[in-house]
Amino acid sequence: MSGFDDMRVQITRNLIAGAAGRTIFCPDCKSVLDMPNVVLLTGKTRAGVACGDCFDALLAKRGENAQDLREGGLEIDDGRDLK
Repeated sequence: MSGFDDMRVQITRNLIAGAAGRTIFCPDCKSVLDMPNVVLLTGKTRAGVACGDCFDALLAKRGENAQDLREGGLEIDDGRDLK
């Protein structure tokens, strides 16, 4: 990884950790949000978090994948991808 990639990963980790620390519990299932299992969704006017399981369930319910949401203008930072 280049220095820029390392910096981007660290910034993303800090962003996800901050969101998990502020929210504490998943809004859907009420499980504790731990850093490696948080998905941060950011749009133009709002942002939200969910645990990985609830995010996956939402995608399945809508019949979409994460790429569909990204193409729709949503930024998705998935803590599970940062391992």
